[in-house]
Amino acid sequence: MDPTLLSTRQLAKRWGVSERWLWRATHEVKPGIPVLRLMGLKRYRLADIERIEKEGQHVTRGE
Repeated sequence: MDPTLLSTRQLAKRWGVSERWLWRATHEVKPGIPVLRLMGLKRYRLADIERIEKEGQHVTRGE
């Protein structure tokens, strides 16, 4: 797998949230987390995730 991409499971683990919660955050609650669809699977660009974290825009379960 491309090391510059994160799967839903990897990103959920990184942020300490469930995969279901992350799916809802990207689709319903807080749209705006960039999502790539590769072969039907969701992937997140590591550069996008690091930018979101740097800007303090990533969300945790408590928010």
